[in-house]
Amino acid sequence: MIKLNDLPKALPIFIFILILPTSIYAQNLFGNHLSGGVDIGFARFTNNDNGLGTGFSIRAYGEYTFAPHLSLTLFGGYIEFDENITLGSGTFSTTEPTRFDEAYITGGIRARLVSIGGFVPYIMGGVGVYNGHKEIVTLITPGIADTTRTIQSNDFGFNVGGGFEYFLNKNVSLTLEVLLHSIQGDIDEEILDITGGLRYIPISVK
Repeated sequence: MIKLNDLPKALPIFIFILILPTSIYAQNLFGNHLSGGVDIGFARFTNNDNGLGTGFSIRAYGEYTFAPHLSLTLFGGYIEFDENITLGSGTFSTTEPTRFDEAYITGGIRARLVSIGGFVPYIMGGVGVYNGHKEIVTLITPGIADTTRTIQSNDFGFNVGGGFEYFLNKNVSLTLEVLLHSIQGDIDEEILDITGGLRYIPISVK
């Protein structure tokens, strides 16, 4: 049974499951202009003051190509950092578990550039909503007591980045992508994620 707290983790999978059948059906209306994909990788904070290291990143997306090199995108993604951090130093230090995660939905545009030896570079950007959970651990008495404050909020955010796409055939491509997420609100963070993925362009149904 899926718990409410697990829904953000399942968001990209749900979106991808919805994207592919919808994309295949929609070929009758739009031709070969719709596609869907999944990206998986790792994430890092641009400012590491919170002590968290490397996190996990996953996203699914749908894409509609409306011009030869331009497309509209809809992303659903999830980023998670879950590890122990050390507070204090020496004899008066303590190690405590802490967690940070963001589930997001953004819409934007992708622009593909001129092919380079079979690789197609692209740039992209999007805006949307980020649903975050952030734990802040504060040391009250060194080695004895600490407290954890939790922030949960829905914030405005945007992402910009780019990458390379390599087509295995006319319907399948591999991607390598770097994306910077800027979250503006109660949770004010910038996160850089690097992912690799698979994009599927359904064959037209005639």
